[in-house]
Amino acid sequence: MFLFGVNLLKKKQVFIELLKIYGIGLSRSCFVCDQLGFGKNIKVKGLSRQQIFSLKDFLLTIYSLDVERKLVVEAAIDVLKNIGSYRGQRHTRQLPVRGQRTRSNHRTSRRLNK
Repeated sequence: MFLFGVNLLKKKQVFIELLKIYGIGLSRSCFVCDQLGFGKNIKVKGLSRQQIFSLKDFLLTIYSLDVERKLVVEAAIDVLKNIGSYRGQRHTRQLPVRGQRTRSNHRTSRRLNK
């Protein structure tokens, strides 16, 4: 079953599979299942069409998900780049932004030595 462009496995529990959607963590997943009356043990294949539609509608009305959220993050990064901040410069150079070590980090050092 596809929901918001993510393939949800039929054999797994609903609240676990909702974690695959960008923008939904464990607490949001449990909250959604509680609000819609899904038990912890209900699996994706056990959902009816009406439950799937109610799940989709609930997620669309309450949360901004997937593409919308990614666009917001990209816009924030573009603002950082345009104002010339340190974080924006690190993003343009594709270096670690949040203070990670680059001297002994293999992946980053490999990128720097090209």
